[in-house]
Amino acid sequence: MFWIKDTLWINEKEMNYNSVDDACYWITSDKKGRIIFSYKFGSIVVYENDKFTIYNESNSEMPYQGFYGIAGDDNGVIWAGTFGQGILKFSNGKWEPIRSKNSELSDDMIFNIYIDRKRNKWFSTYRGGISVFNEDKIIF
Repeated sequence: MFWIKDTLWINEKEMNYNSVDDACYWITSDKKGRIIFSYKFGSIVVYENDKFTIYNESNSEMPYQGFYGIAGDDNGVIWAGTFGQGILKFSNGKWEPIRSKNSELSDDMIFNIYIDRKRNKWFSTYRGGISVFNEDKIIF
């Protein structure tokens, strides 16, 4: 991966940061100005204030690994879609799994996440179409 700082391209391998793997599936930003990366084989990386923070099973209580889509909401919560383990919600230093067996989520393989102006979270899935979630419930 290459990083742009001021007008200079910087290769990720040249920085004091090593991702767990090279398969970065998704990049997004949030209202706090953070840039958030999801990696296929188990890391969520947050770039904030010129610093990378890596979250994975070895340094946090992340219950599982393997990510596709990712989004950050207005409250600083990170929403991560997984390869069959549903959604991971990261808030206040804690990971909360949201799965089809503990919610109305239509499928546990989440490809993409979009958060709209009304703060609804839209999840595209492999076998379940679209699920829409707000803080109170799954909408459909």
